[in-house]
This record gives sequence, structure tokens and C-alpha cells, in this order.
Amino acid sequence: MGVILALVGALAFSFMNVFMRNGVRPGDEDNGLLTTLLVNIAVIAAVLVVTTTLGGVRELSVVGGAWFVAAGLSATFFGRNALFGAIRHIGAARGAAIKNATPLVTVAIALAFLGERLSAMAAAGVGLIIAGLFLLIMESLRGARKPRTAEEDPVDEAIESEALAAAGWWDRTRLMADRTVAAIAEPARRQIVVGVTLGAAAALAFGSGHAFRKVGMDFMPDALLGASIGALTALATYLLTAAVRGRARAELHRSVTSYRPWFWAAGAAGAIGQMSFFSALAFAPVSHVSVVAGSEIVLTVVIAALLARRLEAITSRVVIPAILVFAGTALIGVAG
Repeated sequence: MGVILALVGALAFSFMNVFMRNGVRPGDEDNGLLTTLLVNIAVIAAVLVVTTTLGGVRELSVVGGAWFVAAGLSATFFGRNALFGAIRHIGAARGAAIKNATPLVTVAIALAFLGERLSAMAAAGVGLIIAGLFLLIMESLRGARKPRTAEEDPVDEAIESEALAAAGWWDRTRLMADRTVAAIAEPARRQIVVGVTLGAAAALAFGSGHAFRKVGMDFMPDALLGASIGALTALATYLLTAAVRGRARAELHRSVTSYRPWFWAAGAAGAIGQMSFFSALAFAPVSHVSVVAGSEIVLTVVIAALLARRLEAITSRVVIPAILVFAGTALIGVAG
């Protein structure tokens, strides 16, 4: 049951990633975070009311609740915000692959603060993840040509214009194409760098959030209540930051009234993923759940290839790094 629930969670999060990619509109400031949070809370609250009505009063813990608040702030707010930004810049498959390097964060925390040692199997897993991330970043940067600098090409603009005027039609076309590539290369490279950076930030935030949730479950082993606290914390933080900018009412109205079916579907998928992941921990060891949940990377690649073919180029240069990251995650999970 634990493995099945973890697989359902991985599948749900994969659909959330692809739905977010399909929901992004060019030039749109809305990254979908508020919409998905509202849908998350609606779905989780409905399940919480039903289970509380059928099962009776739930036990509360102040300390456990505090850890779930920290998890909501780290993973649900910062992590999801960074992940959605990465998906916007570099796509669902690449963003999810970088974000799912969270075991590196977990290992780093264990080594730095818990005094644990890195086993040979875990070290091999870390190596595979790093190799996969390196290949993926190189693939993302592939084709983003660096524009010419004054040192590399000291030709004066006026001289270059004269050369264009004197050149034949073929040379003129080639030179104009080179100038166009140079003009668009820097924005493309900048977009990729921003996407990769946001993906790494998401991995850091989600890795910390998982650690906070684990401690919270020790004090208050109620997955559904923990997910509710985390989602409410993220929503409150979002609205607070929007209020500081004087945009809370406008953004809330936009998210509630605008027709964004992809964002709504992403929110529902995210809620299912959260509840499934937390519930899986009650039936299986966290190491087993982590291994199965790591399949989100491969599942996202497959689903993106099926549902987002016009938006993402899924090639072997993406598939192979994704498999390496998944394999590294699995090794670290098996190593415990």
C-alpha cells in the first residue's frame, strides 16, 4: 500500500509539473502559485472535513504544528514558487529533474548536522545525481550561443555596415543571420541560467521542507492535518507579500475569477500528490517511499512528451540525465 500511494503521489506531481507548463502564457505575470494553493486547500479541506467527521477529533501538537508551518513555508511556498519559475523558463522535464536533486540537500543536512556518514551506495547515488544535473545543464545551454564582444570582434559598426553593403546576397544573408543570433543569444542564455538557478533553489527548499515534515510527523503523525497546515501557511505568506505590494485583493480576484483550467488541474494534482506522499509514510519506510517518489522525474519526461510536445523538446539529451538523477535518488533511498 505504501509503494502504491508513493507511486500515485509521484504520478500526481508529474501531472502537476506538465499542467503548469501548459498553463503558462507568454508574458503572463501569473505563475499559478496562488491558484494552485487555493485549489490545494479546497481539496485537502474537503477530505479533512470528511475524515474528521467519520473518525472523530484529531490530536494536535504545538511543536508538530510549528514544524509543519516551517515545511509549508519552505517547500509549499518557496519551493513551489521556485519550481514553477523553473518550469516557465526551461520546461517541466528539465525543471523537475533539477528540483528532484533534493536528496543532495538531505545528504548534506545529514552530514553537517546529524553527524551521519556517507555510505558507498549513497556516495554513488550522489555521483549519479551530479552527473545527471551536469549533463542536463549542458543540454539546456546547448545552442545558446554567446554574443560577440568588443575584444572578440573589434570591427566598428560603420565598417561592418559597409561590409554588408559591399557583400554579395549570400554573404549578406549569412552576416545578418549571425547578427540576429548574437542579438538573441544573451536573452536565451540568461533565461536558461535563471531557470537552472530556480530549479536549484527549488531542490534546496523542497529538501529542507522534507526534513521539516519528517520531524513534524514525529510529533504529530497526522499527514492530512500536516498538509493542511503547510498549504495554509504558504497561502498566508503569499497574501502577506502581495499585501505589502498592494496587490493582494487584485491577485486573489484574478485567481478566483480568471479561467485557468491548467492551473486548476495542477492544483488538484498537487493536492493528490501531497496527500498520497504523506499517507505513504504511514505504510512504508521513508527510504522506500523516497525511491518510488523519485520516479516523478521519469514520469514527468514521459507525460511532457505526450501532453506538451509543442512546448518541450524531449530528446535523449533530456531522458538520459533524468534517468541518472532517478537512479541516484534510488541508490540514496536504498542506502537509507
